[in-house]
Amino acid sequence: MIRRFVTLLLLLTVAQTAAAQTAVREIRIVPGPLERALAEIRRNGNIDLVFASRYVDGVTTSCRFSGRNVTRALECAVRGTSLEAVRVRSRQFVLRPRAVEVVPPVMAEPVKPPLPSPTATLGGYVLDAETGDVLPGAIVYLPEPRLGVVTNAGGYFALPGLDMGTYRVQASYVGYSGIDTVVAAGVRVAFRLRPSRIVAPEVVVERLGGAQPSAAAGAMDLSAAQLAAFPPPFGEQDVLRQVEWLPGVSRSGAAVGGVLVRGGEPDENLYLLDGAPVYDPFHAFSLVSAFQSETIKSVRLYRGVFPADYGGRLSSVMAFELKDGNQQRPGATVGASALAARFVVESPVNRDLSFMLAARRSYLDKLLGSVHPVEADSVRDTLRTGYYFDDLVGRLTYRPGRRHRLAATYYRGGDRLDVRLPLDVSFNPSELSRILRPADLFFDVDFKWGNDLGSVRYEYLFSPQFYGTATLYRSRYEAAENTQIRPTTRTLFSSDYRIGLDELGGSVGGEWFAPGGSSVRAGLQASRRSFDSFLSSHVETGTPSTPAVERSESLTLEGSLYAQSELRMAEGLRVQSGMRLSGFSLGRHYYLLPNLSVEYDAVPGEATVQVGVGRQVQFLHRLRDRYSLLYDLVASRWIPASDSVLPATGWMGTGGLVLTPRRGVALRFDAYLRTADNVLLPRDAYQPKDGVVGAGTGLAALLGQYAPATARAAGVEITVQTSSEDWSLYTAYSGEISSRRPVGQADFQGARFAVPHRLEVVGRRALGRWTFTLSGEARSGLPDAVPTALYRLGDGLGNDELYLLRPNGYNGRLPATARLDASVEVRWTMVDASWRAVVQLYNLVNIQNVIGRTYVPTERGVEVLDTRGLRFPLPLFELAMTL
Repeated sequence: MIRRFVTLLLLLTVAQTAAAQTAVREIRIVPGPLERALAEIRRNGNIDLVFASRYVDGVTTSCRFSGRNVTRALECAVRGTSLEAVRVRSRQFVLRPRAVEVVPPVMAEPVKPPLPSPTATLGGYVLDAETGDVLPGAIVYLPEPRLGVVTNAGGYFALPGLDMGTYRVQASYVGYSGIDTVVAAGVRVAFRLRPSRIVAPEVVVERLGGAQPSAAAGAMDLSAAQLAAFPPPFGEQDVLRQVEWLPGVSRSGAAVGGVLVRGGEPDENLYLLDGAPVYDPFHAFSLVSAFQSETIKSVRLYRGVFPADYGGRLSSVMAFELKDGNQQRPGATVGASALAARFVVESPVNRDLSFMLAARRSYLDKLLGSVHPVEADSVRDTLRTGYYFDDLVGRLTYRPGRRHRLAATYYRGGDRLDVRLPLDVSFNPSELSRILRPADLFFDVDFKWGNDLGSVRYEYLFSPQFYGTATLYRSRYEAAENTQIRPTTRTLFSSDYRIGLDELGGSVGGEWFAPGGSSVRAGLQASRRSFDSFLSSHVETGTPSTPAVERSESLTLEGSLYAQSELRMAEGLRVQSGMRLSGFSLGRHYYLLPNLSVEYDAVPGEATVQVGVGRQVQFLHRLRDRYSLLYDLVASRWIPASDSVLPATGWMGTGGLVLTPRRGVALRFDAYLRTADNVLLPRDAYQPKDGVVGAGTGLAALLGQYAPATARAAGVEITVQTSSEDWSLYTAYSGEISSRRPVGQADFQGARFAVPHRLEVVGRRALGRWTFTLSGEARSGLPDAVPTALYRLGDGLGNDELYLLRPNGYNGRLPATARLDASVEVRWTMVDASWRAVVQLYNLVNIQNVIGRTYVPTERGVEVLDTRGLRFPLPLFELAMTL
């Protein structure tokens, strides 16, 4: 009975809403401006009336009308003008120039050439219907005349040079329901797409009709919803870590370490947040990224050929765009995972202004405590085991009109490690009592590092065919380490170590949309960077001594001019080419950086071929600093190119084939070849960095540990994706050969992070509110340097020492690794809020991978000690509530 009542109530509500939407009030028209009469018809006739403002500006009507017939009201309003009203749908009309019949003269006269047909631009924005946020990377496609474009970073698109008339238009964006409508050329439109749930991680191909996201080989526009379809690494959604499921993108370690893209080094990736560079985009020693997924709108990834408006790195560009903030209504998300708690708030302030604010903090130190008073044998001490990370991000967006958009972004995020423990500490859980005890010999480290950045971006639509953007930003990375070590009762070592990089920059650019779906972008970019480092070290041995202090500072300027074009040469053929001129002040380095990408629809809608080649330059090198005690954690310094340190340069060539033989099936085959020169590699890769060696932060001492090298890599990538409405299977294989040759060596040797084979599989099944995911990864082990000989040195008095002879390079490899994870997600509504809960089992089948290997010389030979990863399945969770 209750179910019938609810059904009847819903039917009555729908009928009442439909009646209200189709109700027509009395229309009254009097002589005057035509625009006023059309507004009256649109408002009281309850219709959608589409027209270009230039057709009605200054035009008057002599009509007098009173009634409810919309068609007659329109005919009366345009009578005596050069316009006519055409019905395209039941309640949608288009106003267009009236067709004029030409009567040929009776007398034969010379035929005059026909006047060119008037053309118009179909342009506008693609928006999120629920929040009003722009959607960059959305596809807008006209089935006739088979033209497609992609919205730019401001969500804008334009198709100029169209004949006057109406066109069928399709708009789509992954994670949203597409629309199919009819629009008149010459009208600026706003397509509002509604979010939809994604089951499959749709990253192989994104097409609508014959439109493609970009002609740039290796380019991907990824929405946050797309990445959310991949399983998160540690329970919590993490857009940067979920990018690693893509072929050619991996980690330098089992769970932590830098991101590697197509045989590159960790410092060869450029991370941008709303146009500002982020120099350390990770928390927790790179375990999680520094960006909250709920704040990210989209990610633009270039892992092949970069367009000319991006530069400064050799391997990849990852440009993250924040959400503007909900323009329709206030909203909030509160969540917690096994690592951290977070919140996101977004709301409109008024009609033109909205904001988004988010914060996150880890809480393990709050649960376990960070300060531990201890006492033994009447000796008291205070030990510390504190670690946490936090971040804060906000964005304020102002839109005074369709032509203007101003966005201001602020981000601050960092980590802190505060530890004081006995010097002979053992981290064996069975010996916990030996950790938490007073000790005369101890080490005390307080380490802080993080990013602080802000940016302002202004976008202006000068005309339907020209879109301008200006960006100003400041980004700073800082790390500070205060250390005290007492190795003996009479010796105390103290050090104060600090490094920083401060960048102030900006860019101005414009995009011109040409007829036929082509476009041209051009602009300039400039930045000023200051590098500073400081070290003060002091050894107390009971006698007076003076601290050793050294400071290093440098200032650099970098500027670039660029031009990039995307041309539709013929049906199904797109060519993207560009040139970038980059200059660097130290050393006066100048480089011309060309790029070329070609894309061809061999079989429209089923097979697409991509090829591309491009050159890049990197003026910054990131080196691990031996003067930091915590060498193997996050200590690194960015070193600018100079007269003595050449910039790293490289070429990338790539090709691919995308096949979509039928709905729900997509395959992608890619191959690449890249080379790089002047890449800095450590000379003493096998020397342990377990202490501070001397005082000083001078570049000469640091650079003495590194050697310039030539790098090369080649690889193949295969991605297969099958999906239906409620299940999907994603498989990706990456095969790679990469090597390095330091200056002075004749032969290439294997790269330190080279992984020849990597296979990833993600299976998802949606059953109503529930989603089940099973994911796995298998890959070759990391390179290893296996000792080639064991020898003994002595003085003849019995003081013999055993030593291992290591090769000058890698001659072995650790065992292959594998991991299988499982997760269950459920969504429900309760107390006017949407809830989402995820339970994940990391390392489901308890595979104890070898992640490191140590060789120890003994009298019996060489003893091999393996370091293994997680020794048990790790349960993880995430709970989020959205209002």
